[in-house]
Amino acid sequence: MLTAPLLLWPINAEENSYGSLSILWRWPARAAWNAGKQVGTKQKQIWAVRFHPDRERRIRDRALFDLAIDSKLRGCDLVKIRVRDVVAGPEISTRALVVQQKTARPVQFEITSDVQASLLAWL
Repeated sequence: MLTAPLLLWPINAEENSYGSLSILWRWPARAAWNAGKQVGTKQKQIWAVRFHPDRERRIRDRALFDLAIDSKLRGCDLVKIRVRDVVAGPEISTRALVVQQKTARPVQFEITSDVQASLLAWL
């Protein structure tokens, strides 16, 4: 089986304390694969997903999707959120604190007015 040669470029050669020659190597410079590209979910895609629960009048799905986008929580953490985590008295709170299952670290996130409205419609 043939393998491609390792493409490294010498950048500095100097003698070390043992009297032998040390050569420092570096990878040749090349652009990153995502340089100049928009990586991740695009705003149009998010709005397209938001449209379907509204059209089919699935209020719960819309509220959970909005909360997921705002909080950036994992799915397992999202479904464990209780009403008491997001409700303060008669209204939806502006901030919530959830302990992540995977890392066991608390995560505080802001609940925007759009998410508050969809949660209020659901609850």
